[in-house]
Amino acid sequence: MARLRWRAVSWKLLASLLVTATSCALVSSGAPVRPVSHPVPAYQAAADHTEDKVRSVSRTIEVGSRTRSYLLDIPRAAEGDNPGSYPLILAFGGKDVTPRRFAKDSGLEQASHGRAIVVYPQGLKNRWENAPYAHSSRGEDVRFVREIIKELSADYPVDQNRIMAVGHSNGGGMVGAILCQDPGLIDAAMTVAGAFYEGTFSGCATAHPVPIAMLHSTDDTVINYEGGVKWGEPLGSAREAFEEIARRNGCNTHVIAARDIGPNAVRYRPTGCDALTSLTKVEGEGHSWYDEPNVPDVAWNVLNGRDSH
Repeated sequence: MARLRWRAVSWKLLASLLVTATSCALVSSGAPVRPVSHPVPAYQAAADHTEDKVRSVSRTIEVGSRTRSYLLDIPRAAEGDNPGSYPLILAFGGKDVTPRRFAKDSGLEQASHGRAIVVYPQGLKNRWENAPYAHSSRGEDVRFVREIIKELSADYPVDQNRIMAVGHSNGGGMVGAILCQDPGLIDAAMTVAGAFYEGTFSGCATAHPVPIAMLHSTDDTVINYEGGVKWGEPLGSAREAFEEIARRNGCNTHVIAARDIGPNAVRYRPTGCDALTSLTKVEGEGHSWYDEPNVPDVAWNVLNGRDSH
């Protein structure tokens, strides 16, 4: 597709086509929007002391003419004599969020109970491609991800059928870049409050179905659910990005099932998909790493082929 065309499709029209409909008119929980300077609430450590099962190490890698870095959380058992195989989760924080900060707050190790290799790549000046404020050119960060997977697969027992990309805000846009440019790199994906700027889905590689859960809160004042203009660039709505990814997953976006999945969320799932595809419309979570639905658990479920919520 030469250029992503944000389609002005009425959500009410889609609602009229639901094959499984429950009430989609949710009352806001009234929860305050979390401060945008600290958008990710800390995830409480699991009772099984996951931190004792995981070793953190900073690594560098040469990608083209640049030296890039990433933070790696590796299960200690993966370095043992009989390690078995471990899924790999690539976690991308939002604009200006450091890998160490995102590792502290994401809860991904706790959700996996120390049974996954989790890597936090560092964007150039902690920003990711396709955004107007990025310091990397198109394809540069995707190549970085490709090299990380190659290196870790050589060094550790990575399960090549369970590689996942997870992203928040600008990091969600980075997940979109992977799904467009090299979807075969990953086997599952999740975005939370994803920032999908115009051009994210232009010039894409041949579609390769990837299971994905997308979540976005309606009271997000940083990356608006309805899109608009941000940093002087068009920003697609959550629905429009969902439709684009769903189309690449072979879904019928004209027939969408809706289901209440909690006190503050409705999940939308199109029919006929080649891979499980969903958008969860959340109320009252602002621009955060959501507590409800609990996004680390959603990620772990998607990676393991289970219902996302």
